[in-house]
Amino acid sequence: MIIKICGIMIICLAATLISKSTCSSYGYIIPVAALVCTLLAVALPLFRQLKDLFSAYESLAISQYVTVLAKSMGISILSAITAEICISCKEELLSNLTIFTGKAEIIVLCIPLIKNIIQISGEML
Repeated sequence: MIIKICGIMIICLAATLISKSTCSSYGYIIPVAALVCTLLAVALPLFRQLKDLFSAYESLAISQYVTVLAKSMGISILSAITAEICISCKEELLSNLTIFTGKAEIIVLCIPLIKNIIQISGEML
């Protein structure tokens, strides 16, 4: 899979360089299209595997932890991609803000779990 993605990226790089040299206004469309295509190529199998994982752990008490883990992974991936897009557009402040917001969202997502762990450990004592 990664070989196909790298091949697509090299072809898109060549197309981007050619389009920027001939018509600079269309130079940013190709990388965005490549990003969408590669995200779909990677995300579809990932979603299928996550669905299988959730169905396997749905009846267990650990299911809420698996759900938070999966949501945290999604938040981190989306914030990293968005930050890279901001960096590509030379907006470093927006990039840093995106990363910070993603981390804060993960912390907010984990607070109920931390509360639950504290409650369980208090009951054990």
